Amino acid sequence: MLAKERDIIDIFLPIFMLVFVYALTMIGFKIESNQSKDDFKKYFEAEIKRE
Repeated sequence: MLAKERDIIDIFLPIFMLVFVYALTMIGFKIESNQSKDDFKKYFEAEIKRE
């Protein structure tokens, strides 16, 4: 019984680690990309003055 539980842990632990790292990367990327989008919107809303 103990050997079967250990096999399950050996299989799912690396998969869980990969999913966790992928999630951390994507969350960090999405946060930064949303901030960049907001910055670009703010920068390019400036009006052009023509004299």
